[in-house]
Amino acid sequence: MVSVEPLGVFNRDCFGQDGAGTRGSSASLHGSNSRWRARARLEDERLAAMLSAAADGGLSCNAIPRCSSSSSRHREDVDTEEVATVTTWLHDTISWRAAMSALEATTVFEHESGAAHCKRLSETFVLALEEVLRRAVGAPSDCIDDLAEAVARRFANTPLSTYEHSAEALWPGRGDSLRARMHLAPSGLVEYSLCPSPGIEDIPWELSGEGWWRVLPPDGPCTEVALELCQGLKAGGGADQCEAEPPRVLRIDLRSCVRVVEGEEGDEEEISEEDGEEEEEEETH
Repeated sequence: MVSVEPLGVFNRDCFGQDGAGTRGSSASLHGSNSRWRARARLEDERLAAMLSAAADGGLSCNAIPRCSSSSSRHREDVDTEEVATVTTWLHDTISWRAAMSALEATTVFEHESGAAHCKRLSETFVLALEEVLRRAVGAPSDCIDDLAEAVARRFANTPLSTYEHSAEALWPGRGDSLRARMHLAPSGLVEYSLCPSPGIEDIPWELSGEGWWRVLPPDGPCTEVALELCQGLKAGGGADQCEAEPPRVLRIDLRSCVRVVEGEEGDEEEISEEDGEEEEEEETH
């Protein structure tokens, strides 16, 4: 399923230039964010435990001291409902971790029948992701950030792969049979192109542009990605039919897309492993 929304529907901070809405654009920035998240997590857990104990003892939550570095979620007074939600979450952390481990171990893509170089999201991965999100209710924001980072890492393309999908529903004025191709880079950059389906028109044309992408946008399925084409799409051929498109936000369900892999499947997997090792090295420096 694909949908289109005017630019600016999402908070621009969700996209930024930090990569897929989850990962920093540099090792130093990522390291700083990781340290802050770890510090905030410890403070959140400390405060939640104290609030729970206070509630059990009949004390007001206002009597609980707060660290000046506590996360923004606890800088204001926490009401009883919020205390109960956080306390429940702390009790469910074991099941959360188990669900996350299951997600990590699940195969993300499976071959499409009869197409050696085409893959689709596996149903087992979708079910595992839905289970993690079900258990994420009431989770601290840093846990949601970790989940988004894990999902973005699995949805991202390698240099050998792209996503393709039917696009006439997104661009009704461009024709009755359109194909779109997008490359979701691990950095958060998206390259998007639009053209007629093969053999549909005698005069070839293409629109293309770049922007930012993120996973788990609000009010959408867990397999949906949001693309912010901040510069719109520009013509690449057939000037009469390739008038430029203005900036906009697209929301695309990856279940409606085919992941096309160039070369051998093992080559893409090898590149993915190398990228993961490079990210780990950056985080240790």
